[in-house]
Amino acid sequence: ADAAILLVTEVLTLVLGLFQGRRSWFQSRRIWFLRRIFYLLIASIGLMMVVLEGSSQPWILTCFYWAVRVGLFICLTRPAETPFLPGMPKTSRESTSQEEGNAKESITQYRACIWFLMLAFCLVFETFLVVPLASGIKYRDFCEDACSFGLDYSYGVLLSSSCISCSGAMMLIWIIVGLTAFFDVYYIFYLGTSIIGYVMGHSRGLSNILATAQSHVNLSTSPTAATQSHDGMTMSEGVAMRKVFGVGWRMVWSRLAEAMYAECLISEEHVNQMVNAAGTVRWPPSRNDHGVLESMVSSTDTFTKLRFVATECRGEPRRGESRVGSSPCISALYIFTHVGAEPKKFDRLQQDDVNNGNDVYVTFDAPCSVYAVYFSVVGTRRDPTKWRLEGGWVHSDATKLLIQAEVEYDRRRKDILGPFFVEPWHKKDMGPRQSMLNLDDLPAAAAERLAFFVHSLHGLAQVNTEAPGRVVEPTLRDDLVKAEKMAVPGLLDCHVGTMPSLTQIIPCYDETVINDEGMLRASDGVNTNLAFIISQYPEEWRYLAQNIGWEPDALYQDFIGSRLPDDLTMEVRLWAAKRSQTVARTIVGAIQYHEVLSMLPKVRESASRASQLHQPPVLPSTATPTHEHVTQLILAHQTFGRKDSIKANDDAVLYLLERYKDFPVFLVFDYDSQKSREPVTGLVKSAMDKMFPAVRLGGYTPQYASVMARYKCRVGAGSALTYGALEVVEILPRCYSLRIGTNDFQTQGKAANQLSALRFAGGHYIQMMDANMGATFGEACKVPLILRQFQPFSTRDFKTTDRKRVQCRILGFREVIFTERHGVVGSIMASAEWSFGTICQRFLAGLDIRMHYGHPDFIDAFWASNRGSLSKASPEINLSEDIFAGFNARMRGERSSHSDALAWEKGRESSFNAASQFFVKVSKGSVGVMRSRDLKIIAELLNIVDNMSFYFASIAFYLNNWLIDISLQVYVLMFVLLTMSSLSLQDVGQLGSMLAAEWAVSMGIIAMLPRWFELTLEYGYFEGFVKFVPSIPGIMAAFTFINKSIASGVFEAMMTGEAKYIGTGRPNANTHYTWKQCYLLNCQTHYYPALEVFMWYIIYSSLNVQRDTASLPMFFILGTAAVWLVAPIIFCPQPTFSSLYKDLGEFWKFVVATPKVSVQHMPNPVEKSLHTEDSQATLYEMWLLKELQQHKKTFHRMPPLVHAGTLFWNILILFMLVGLVPASVFPFVWYLFVAFCFHWVCMECWRQSHRPELLVFAAFAVTFILPIVVSAMSTESMSANLFLAFMVLVQGLEAAKCFVLLVVRLWLTPDANWTQMNNETRADFEKREKAKWSNKLYDVLVEFFYVNCLTYELHLCRALIITFINLTVQVVMVLLDAACGLHSCILLNSNLGSSLGCFSFRRAYRPGGGSNSERAGIGCGGVGGNGVGGGGGGSGG
Repeated sequence: ADAAILLVTEVLTLVLGLFQGRRSWFQSRRIWFLRRIFYLLIASIGLMMVVLEGSSQPWILTCFYWAVRVGLFICLTRPAETPFLPGMPKTSRESTSQEEGNAKESITQYRACIWFLMLAFCLVFETFLVVPLASGIKYRDFCEDACSFGLDYSYGVLLSSSCISCSGAMMLIWIIVGLTAFFDVYYIFYLGTSIIGYVMGHSRGLSNILATAQSHVNLSTSPTAATQSHDGMTMSEGVAMRKVFGVGWRMVWSRLAEAMYAECLISEEHVNQMVNAAGTVRWPPSRNDHGVLESMVSSTDTFTKLRFVATECRGEPRRGESRVGSSPCISALYIFTHVGAEPKKFDRLQQDDVNNGNDVYVTFDAPCSVYAVYFSVVGTRRDPTKWRLEGGWVHSDATKLLIQAEVEYDRRRKDILGPFFVEPWHKKDMGPRQSMLNLDDLPAAAAERLAFFVHSLHGLAQVNTEAPGRVVEPTLRDDLVKAEKMAVPGLLDCHVGTMPSLTQIIPCYDETVINDEGMLRASDGVNTNLAFIISQYPEEWRYLAQNIGWEPDALYQDFIGSRLPDDLTMEVRLWAAKRSQTVARTIVGAIQYHEVLSMLPKVRESASRASQLHQPPVLPSTATPTHEHVTQLILAHQTFGRKDSIKANDDAVLYLLERYKDFPVFLVFDYDSQKSREPVTGLVKSAMDKMFPAVRLGGYTPQYASVMARYKCRVGAGSALTYGALEVVEILPRCYSLRIGTNDFQTQGKAANQLSALRFAGGHYIQMMDANMGATFGEACKVPLILRQFQPFSTRDFKTTDRKRVQCRILGFREVIFTERHGVVGSIMASAEWSFGTICQRFLAGLDIRMHYGHPDFIDAFWASNRGSLSKASPEINLSEDIFAGFNARMRGERSSHSDALAWEKGRESSFNAASQFFVKVSKGSVGVMRSRDLKIIAELLNIVDNMSFYFASIAFYLNNWLIDISLQVYVLMFVLLTMSSLSLQDVGQLGSMLAAEWAVSMGIIAMLPRWFELTLEYGYFEGFVKFVPSIPGIMAAFTFINKSIASGVFEAMMTGEAKYIGTGRPNANTHYTWKQCYLLNCQTHYYPALEVFMWYIIYSSLNVQRDTASLPMFFILGTAAVWLVAPIIFCPQPTFSSLYKDLGEFWKFVVATPKVSVQHMPNPVEKSLHTEDSQATLYEMWLLKELQQHKKTFHRMPPLVHAGTLFWNILILFMLVGLVPASVFPFVWYLFVAFCFHWVCMECWRQSHRPELLVFAAFAVTFILPIVVSAMSTESMSANLFLAFMVLVQGLEAAKCFVLLVVRLWLTPDANWTQMNNETRADFEKREKAKWSNKLYDVLVEFFYVNCLTYELHLCRALIITFINLTVQVVMVLLDAACGLHSCILLNSNLGSSLGCFSFRRAYRPGGGSNSERAGIGCGGVGGNGVGGGGGGSGG
């Protein structure tokens, strides 16, 4: 078997290589041919074993074969030296090279060990489960009876039908075994991902970070809280935040609470609860009492007096003893004024007589700040256990709290204790109990966000290691100083020079920027779109109403009735935009990082110092941001200012630029002088005259340019926003348009837009974000610390970095899918994306094979800008443009790392059809990846272990889904052939094969293990199990359908060589789609294959009934096919009687209607005269257009040899069918042929009598319905014979049609591009007219065969079956929705259900509640049937 597969593979590879033009490699690359010849030789030797099987010692040849096979395999798959392409800097230090070599060797050994374990498990699985499938299946034993007797030559076949069936069944059995042995590695890889990814996550401190048991957050920073646990990873959350953010972490916490309040995620009561738990005040401090502020220290305060007060001590005098003359409770105080400073020792402490030694103080000659303190208890009789440190000024009683802490002493007395850090913004008298925050008191979304934020800081706190907690001997004070100098500064303490600069880029095309009023007021059939969004976030709508002083229901009604002021109307629109997949959500999320930077003292000091030195500003003088030298936000809007763009999007962009004018926010757009609006053209030309005066004087004005602008000011006080509010900052003229190419063969638009924005990026690192992302303030606080992982601090001194030692070029992190709350589909898509972005990418990064799977990864900007940009843009190849950045890094020997400490928000499709089409797009993109040069180079130069890892990191998911889909069809056909060869399940079972039994568990369940393991890791075993089990039915149903979409996309791209962008539109979950839309999207990919599966199973069952033998139930197969048919209707929202009537009427008109004239009377070109996309589109025209395009396109792009191959393939299938079916089938063929002749007559009459629909149904009834009725009234055996006879007839007509069309093509030679021919001379005119006549005649002939050879009737038959299925399922869904809104409650959210009782129709949702009668009276407030458009993929929603 190995030799046969090797022989076929090498022959096909050699033929394909010669076909691709590799004949020239005979001189340049002979090694390629030598390798092919060697493998052909070894395969031939292996096949000789079959001939020598009867010899006395076949094992000698077997051993020789495998020895040579393994030897060649090892020699020809040696690992290649990276980088494959030059571009990775080399270091000259021997120690560095040795360290890198040891690290690479350990990673290589780790990967080899992992794959050894997984492949060993595969071997065990195949031994006990795969091999038994073919147990006893040998040709001599299996087909001996069928091929030796019962030969029937009545129809000229060489072998009997039983022999052909048996041989074919045996071949299909071995194909099943081979396919299963191939993709079982795929499922074992999922198992390895689950186990090893779980272990890696545990080592990163992710255990139970989101569990309910961890709902209490301890914000205390006392040493007691930091040493409560036995595990270093379980320090208090307050200590972790101090280590990560610095001593001023309370300001970060307060700003975080205010950001969540501004986002309407929590109420004002929750904000107060959060800040009180941290012992601080709300931000900005002006809201609070002046006395509280006076007692709190800030990071810039200086003092001349420090007072140490011990409130409780260990070793107090006994009751009744005198305290007079007591010594101080501490002997010395060590003060650090800033990070890394030399300590100041004060051992002469002044004592306050009132407290008898428990109150001491020191004074300074000059005011100074305080960063941290140590204190000594050498020679004292009492040890302070509770104490505080206050700062003040000489001759003043006013003090500020610097430190308040508790100390636990070991059995052995300690001499020096510390460090204790001064914590700004800390209120007095905050005990341990007051520092506990219960997350259960917060809304669920806020609680989960805070849980991940605080618990993920433990891993970052390990990097920001501070000095030791206690030192025993006072002689080690120098070590204290050294340790304090080596401490990595936190976020608030780090210098601006150690903070990597970041450029954030948001490329967008025509996506919705902010939901406009008309969109929010429109109806989805039951509710307005705004009401549906509110039903998903009812608490957050209530918080919005509270913040602006409105009642929730009144706010909704006033917005729907257009009674709100303009400013409140915009606030409502922004609130909705932040909860939809809009550009505004992405911009607001990116601004959070700018908010963080504006909070940092060092950044503000740097900007202030720069302004004092009169340095030239980076940005125009109209704006004065404080951190333009640290970050930059670029909105790369490809269609901004275009004449054909959506004006509302331009207005929304201008509004956002004005709203965030104090931040470095830029707009980069594509300028085309012929397509841009007049104000934009004038703006650009004016700027070009100023920037390029020489060009103006030369009289040259470029047509294309990339323009970067920013907000300047409104033109006129109180005027509306116009394009004149922009100020052009930079212009980059171009000679060509943004997308290069013509018609459908153009460079990828998204990659081109990214490159246009990259030219203006000034940061060290780039974060490319899609137009449906977001971020939170808390996660943005981690970004500067995460960016350090590109070039981390040196392990020697923790202060310097080696610019030559770049740890990675791409840094990925987790994603939080915010559309998880957008119904069941959104939850399903979110679960898949979440598990891939966490445990799967964690495991791939551990294998050192992680690619770049999209945004929002951080990328080294300098490396990307001079190593081929962020992505590639070749048409048909680089549809999945993002992964090629990972390929580029891999080919150059660079790494792509992953972090679990940061999480960015991202949206996914929440409508079922959109989700399916998204996977179709990426699956076609994976075929483009297979055809790419990048994949070829990497695969040829990696060793076998790395190739295995690379396969699963790139195309494995899509290719395996295609192979699994093939195995399903092969499985059904195999049992049909077994039955036709008179082999029953009992006969197969007697041979010991496991094929005789129905499998109770599907291997596909293993694909859900990564999500289960990650849920148990982060939520705990019980809570993870509770979250996982209820989601299984929905996930299985949805991905059964989606996996078929993936398989169909891969197959279509392989056959056509085309991989085009598919715009999903990202509609909201409440968007109702019609039956017609479902048919247009899924007819070829799902509906037709499902009907074929049922047809084969009917044949299989009928044959078993005829032979009185048992048949296999095939529950999984039939259930899968059923899901392909009914899933779009089940997951379709808004099932009402109104939508049912509308969908049925529209689809019925689409199915039965036909054009009034034939192709012969249509104007040229015919393709433009057919209605296929508008409301007048029909089934007849849709498939006729496909027939015309298929034949013309194939004839135009491919040689006639391919057409001859198609004809040969159809004839081969016809002969196989004729030889396969038994003799009892052929009388039915003649009966059906007579019916076909009647059909021919009917269609000719139909064509001559102005196309009445009655004749179409008469022909359809005679050809399809009448034979089925006759079969049902006769014996059971006629069902299978009828289906087989019909297949023979249809295949015969198809072969005849291919033959005639091929002959006509060779005779007429039609040219599809005749409209582009010249028409200047008479000869050109005659040539054009001849081509026009040939093309027209060919179109008429294609339509003739389309109608008369049952092609149209077959599509009509399938469409009618689909109509009946859709009607049945939709009626059930309507009845479920009538039962208290059960369907909408499950599919969308529980707030949309009705509480009026059982079988009460669902009413419109009313924000703020109300009685049932009131709810029944609330209208939709708008008209239309479209849901909220998220705006994606080039659609405006």
